[in-house]
Amino acid sequence: MTVFGHMMDSAEQQYTAILQSFIKSNDEGDLMRAQDFGRALVSSDTPPEEVGGFHDAAMSHIVANTGISNLIEFQERASAVLLEVLMAYGLAYRKQMEHLQTQSNALKESEQRYRQVFERNQVAQILIDPKNYQIVEANQAAADYFGYALSELQNETLDSLSIDPVEHLHKSISSVLSNESALFYFSHLHRAGAIFDAEFHATSIDIRGDALIFAIIQDITERRKAEEQVQYLATHDSLTSLPNRTLFVDRIEMMLAEAERSTTPAALISFNIDDFKSINDALGADAADLVLQKIATRLKAGVRATDTVARLGSDEFGITWGDLRDIDDLSGIVNKITRATDQPIDVNGHPVRITASMGVSIYPYDATTSSALLQHAEQALHTAKAMGGRKCEFFVGDMGAKAEDRRRLEDDLYLAIEREELELHYQGQVDIRTGLLMGAEALVRWNNPDRGYVSPVTFIPVAESNGLIIPIGKWVLEQACRQISEWSTMATPPVVSVNMSPVQMHENDIVEMVKKTMEEYRISPRLLNLELTETAIMRDTEQGGRILDQFRKLGVELALDDFGTGFSSLSYLNRYPFSKLKIDREFINDITPKERAVPLVDATISMGHSLGMSVVAEGVENMQQVQYLKEKGCDIVQGYVFCRPVPAQEFSTAMLNWDKDRINAV
Repeated sequence: MTVFGHMMDSAEQQYTAILQSFIKSNDEGDLMRAQDFGRALVSSDTPPEEVGGFHDAAMSHIVANTGISNLIEFQERASAVLLEVLMAYGLAYRKQMEHLQTQSNALKESEQRYRQVFERNQVAQILIDPKNYQIVEANQAAADYFGYALSELQNETLDSLSIDPVEHLHKSISSVLSNESALFYFSHLHRAGAIFDAEFHATSIDIRGDALIFAIIQDITERRKAEEQVQYLATHDSLTSLPNRTLFVDRIEMMLAEAERSTTPAALISFNIDDFKSINDALGADAADLVLQKIATRLKAGVRATDTVARLGSDEFGITWGDLRDIDDLSGIVNKITRATDQPIDVNGHPVRITASMGVSIYPYDATTSSALLQHAEQALHTAKAMGGRKCEFFVGDMGAKAEDRRRLEDDLYLAIEREELELHYQGQVDIRTGLLMGAEALVRWNNPDRGYVSPVTFIPVAESNGLIIPIGKWVLEQACRQISEWSTMATPPVVSVNMSPVQMHENDIVEMVKKTMEEYRISPRLLNLELTETAIMRDTEQGGRILDQFRKLGVELALDDFGTGFSSLSYLNRYPFSKLKIDREFINDITPKERAVPLVDATISMGHSLGMSVVAEGVENMQQVQYLKEKGCDIVQGYVFCRPVPAQEFSTAMLNWDKDRINAV
C-alpha cells in the first residue's frame, strides 16, 4: 500500500472518530476538530472528491455499528460536522490561493481545486454579491435545490427568491459582513412553487478585491415541519385537535390582556359531559371517543372565531368568551351551548343523548388572572354537577350576586306554572277607520308572591335561554284558546294574537301542538292570530317557511311582529304567508308633534298594503300618533292610548262598553 493510501485510511478513521463523537455528545469541541480536519486535508493535498467519500464511509460505518434511535437528529448532527469540514476546507483553499497568488501555476492549480470542490460538491453552495444580492456563482447542487438551470440561477437575486420580509434578508446579509460569518434562515419558493426552508452558513470572502459572501445551504424544510408537528402535539389534544390545557391558558392570558385594554368583561366557561363514564362503559372506548369528537365540533361551531374551545381533560372542555358587552348575554351563550349538546349524537347509526354541566367565571369580577379565573370556573362546574347535572352555575364572587339572582329567578320560573303564578292579560287592537275593538294581543304576566309582578322584559329572555319558554308558550296558547272559546259566543268575537317564540319555532311538534289545542277548545282558526318575529324565521328560512305554510293550512292568521328591528331580506316577506305586518313601537315613538314625517313608518305602511297585508301599529301612546297613522292609511292601532293590557274579565267588560266613536276624537 502507498504512503498516500495509508494517509487516506488514517484520515477516514480520524473523520469517523470526530463524527461519531459529535453525534454522541453534541460537543462544540468536536466541531473545532472538524475545522482542523478540513484545514489538514488542504495541507495534505487531499483531492476534493475524497472529502465526500470520508463522510459517506463514516456514515456507513456508524449506521452499521451503532444503534440509531433518532434518525432526524443523527442526520442533522452529521450534516453539521460535514458543513464545518467543508467551510474549513474552502477557507483553507482560499488562504492557499492568496498565498500562491505570486505563483501563477500554483494559483491556477489551487483555483482549479477550489472550483472542483465548489462545483462537484453535493452540498448546495452559492456566491452572493452583497451589494445587490445577486447570485454570482452557484454549483449544480444549488441549482437543483432551487429548481433552476445553473445558468438561470446565476441571474437570480436572493430577494427575488425569498418569501421572507426584505428587511430580514438585508439584516442577515449585514450580519455576515459585520461578523465575517453568520448563520441565518431563509424561506423561499422552489421553481415548481413549493415553499422551502433553508439554513445558510455564510462567510464573507474577498476575491480579487471584491467582497462576496460564500454560503453553504442546508435544506431544513422537513426539520421545520417536524418541529412544528412536535409543537402542535405539545399544545393540542390528539383526539379532538382542540387546544389542550397548556395552550388554553395562553389563550386566556391573551383574552385578559385584550379585556384589560378595552375595559370590557370576559368570561370563562368550564364544560363537562354528565355521567360520561356510563357512555364509555356501555358503548366502548371507540364510541366514547366519537362522542367527544362530535361534542368538540359542536362547541367549536358555537363560538366566534376570536374565542377558543379547548379540551382540558377526559370529558372536560373550556371555552373563552371575550368582549362581553352585556353580562346578560351569557345566558344566551350558555343556552346555545346547551341546545347544541342536547341534540342526539349519531354513533354508528344509534342516537346517543347526553347532558352537560357548566361553570362560569367572569373577568374582572371573579378573578383577574388566568389561573384564578379557570379555578373559579371549575369550582362553579363542580357545584353544577353536585346539583344533579345539566345545570350552569356562576362562580359566586363580586359578580356572583347578580348571577345568583338570575339563578333564583330561573328556579322560581320553573315553579311558576305549577303554582299558577302566570296570568294572561289582553291589550285591545282598534280598527283605525271604524273605531271598532276588533282584536287583542295575549300578553303573559308573572305574579310571584315574593317578587310581585315580574316584567316580561326580565323573565321572557330567561325563559328563552333555559328552554322554559316551551311550556310557558304552550300554557299561553291553551289559555288564549280557552278564552277565544268563551268569547266566540259574542256577536263579533275578537281575534286574539298569540306570540310565538323563536325557540318554539324549532320544536318539531309546534304545528301539531297548535292544531290539537284548537281542536281541544273547538275554536275557529280565523279567531287565532300567531305573531312571529323576523328572528324566529331567519334562523332557518327553509324550515320557517314550511312551518308557516302548515300554520296557514290550519286556517290561522299570521302576523310579522316587530317589523324593522331585524335584518331579514324583504324578498322573504313576499314569500311567506303573512296577512298582517306589525310596526315596532320604537318607530311609532318617532311620531311626535315636532316630527311630522316618519319615512320608515310611511314606507312600511305602503309596502304592507302593496303586499296585500293589513298594517298594525303597536305602542301607540297618544292621539297625535293616532292622527298621523290614520292619515297614512294604517289599519289597526294598539297601545295605551286606547287600552292597557288587562285580565280577561276586564277586557270582556271593555268590549261590552266600547265606544267606537272614540276614534273620531282625532
